[in-house]
Amino acid sequence: MRRTADRGFNHRQAMTEEWFRTHVLPHVSGVRFLPYQVRQIRHEHLPAMLRDEDRKSLADIAGDLVKVSARWRCLPFHYFRYGGYRRGMTVERACSYMPESALFHRFLPRVNRDTVDLDDKTSCKKILASAGIPQPH
Repeated sequence: MRRTADRGFNHRQAMTEEWFRTHVLPHVSGVRFLPYQVRQIRHEHLPAMLRDEDRKSLADIAGDLVKVSARWRCLPFHYFRYGGYRRGMTVERACSYMPESALFHRFLPRVNRDTVDLDDKTSCKKILASAGIPQPH
């Protein structure tokens, strides 16, 4: 009889953990992620873009940012990291790159936590590649 009660508790605990991981944690961790992204863009990515002679016009960059933001429903910090501002990068290609915020705060929390080890970049890259998700080299 005790094993049945324990199994019920374990199931309820697992369901509570799953709900917390998929509904609460993405919102909390997303807020903590923003200052990091702002710091990276200000100190690294914007200066690199401003020095790049092969960048698009500011109007084209602004248009791209609107489209990438609409595609992923988040601030497009990855646009600068992956060189979306360069003339050779189409907006379609820029939209094909998954932003870190979407990966870490929207998709991976919904994946079984025992399946994806975030510390193992090689495993994560293989899983994303097998799902057909384009990634930067």
